[in-house]
Amino acid sequence: MKNERFKQICHFTAGLLLIPIAYKLIEKTMFVHCAAFFSAGLLFLAISGGLSFLERHVLFFVKLAYLLESIALLFAGYVFYDINESHLMQVVYVFMGLMYGGLFLYFLTGRDNRAHHKRHRHRHSKHKQQDQ
Repeated sequence: MKNERFKQICHFTAGLLLIPIAYKLIEKTMFVHCAAFFSAGLLFLAISGGLSFLERHVLFFVKLAYLLESIALLFAGYVFYDINESHLMQVVYVFMGLMYGGLFLYFLTGRDNRAHHKRHRHRHSKHKQQDQ
């Protein structure tokens, strides 16, 4: 349960980080980028809302969402660089993009599931028969 809540918070945060960029780009008349960031932000907010449904029915989509978030955040850092905006925002978005890339690799390898499996070793029926 704790892991699911963490994933929801991560997707929600990515959505919240991308939507303000869309409003910033309206001022710069970059409407294509604005639409892309706004739709990506809404997509990540929707993923956050339907996370349990998506993980049950679409196996790797939620893991790939981290990759999409990473690409979107890195692209946001590039856009801030391109329009000569705040250098702090460039660094923040690039850092967040790299962090989401690391989360993608972490969840792709499935280390969180293996650690849970090692803690809870269950005896199978074969072992019970051999003990008797």
